[in-house]
Amino acid sequence: MTTPMAPADASKVVMERAQSRWQALIDHRFADAYGYLTPGYRELVGSDEYQGTMGSRPVKWEHAEVSEAKCEGEICDVKVMMRYSLTMPQPGVGRVGSFTIIDERWLVVDGQWYYLPAEG
Repeated sequence: MTTPMAPADASKVVMERAQSRWQALIDHRFADAYGYLTPGYRELVGSDEYQGTMGSRPVKWEHAEVSEAKCEGEICDVKVMMRYSLTMPQPGVGRVGSFTIIDERWLVVDGQWYYLPAEG
């Protein structure tokens, strides 16, 4: 049995892991990003499927900044400020940029923090 991490320590670890995961997505290192997903999610979705899905999205993630992680027990809720652009289907429009805040849930499994996708 592992000793639970203090919330402040957990927040720091999760924020670092979330930032690393987003940097992998921005850099199109989808295999690396896959490693941050919960083991349960990875049992359902294989690496090749995940990489194909992520690589075919019309969004281009340009910058991510993990701004906050609130942890309680084995769950952390994370906020990520995201700058992105989309290729618009209308002729002549090109790419349109925007900002959003993404809410993520991270879980600790066997002493390590993992991202749980909302659709999982």
